[in-house]
Amino acid sequence: MENKKFISSAGELRRVAVLRASSILQDSCGAEDVAQEVMLKLWQVRDKLDLDSPKILGFASTLSRNLSLNKLRSEKRMPKAQVIADNDDDGDLPDYLSRIGISETPDSKME
Repeated sequence: MENKKFISSAGELRRVAVLRASSILQDSCGAEDVAQEVMLKLWQVRDKLDLDSPKILGFASTLSRNLSLNKLRSEKRMPKAQVIADNDDDGDLPDYLSRIGISETPDSKME
């Protein structure tokens, strides 16, 4: 496939990828990331693709689905870090530190 042909089809391919990813992830930023990955993968194999085939949109949709599911699995394995504010200055360790077995913090050692 020629580069110009790919570039002219990129808008429609990206639109399909974003729609599929956002329906799975329910997150517009994540869907944009997945669509970017889809476009990169399509660009890497552009010489093997037949843009005249109606199946190319299905291929972009399938790539988007698979990458979205991979993203969900990855987030399930490594959940986002929880930010817990400890506003009391009584010197006690925050509860979440003692639950994971930390008995001292660098600040408590200095006292």
